[in-house]
Amino acid sequence: MKPYLACLAAVLVLVTANSVRAEAGGRWWRIPRLVERLHLTPSQTERLDKAFHQARLNMIRLKSKVEAAQFELESLMEAEDFDEDAAMAQYRKLEQARTELGMERFRFLVQVRKIVGHEAFQELMQIKRARRRRAPGDKGP
Repeated sequence: MKPYLACLAAVLVLVTANSVRAEAGGRWWRIPRLVERLHLTPSQTERLDKAFHQARLNMIRLKSKVEAAQFELESLMEAEDFDEDAAMAQYRKLEQARTELGMERFRFLVQVRKIVGHEAFQELMQIKRARRRRAPGDKGP
């Protein structure tokens, strides 16, 4: 059961993260037709803005941590006097940084779910699935 839940969480994170970036500068709740379709209140959109702001700051910080760990690993791998233990340790640091970034993305998804409620979240996921099935140039609702 755990692998299924982990897979589902990863899919939701990817779908939401990619779609969030695509419209309104990552703020899909600022698109009037989506606000209307999901029946979002001004209070909910304000809470989504605040959650997004905090999550985005955290993701920027964590992404730079991933990039720095990647750079360090590349440096170790390219070194003439290769140190396997150091490379393995740095790889663990890189994977930890990636995990932290993924967790922050998922935390934001959880916040979205808490803010919009069950019905609106289900509708949002339906919209995201429908957009994935469409042709790449189709903007749709």
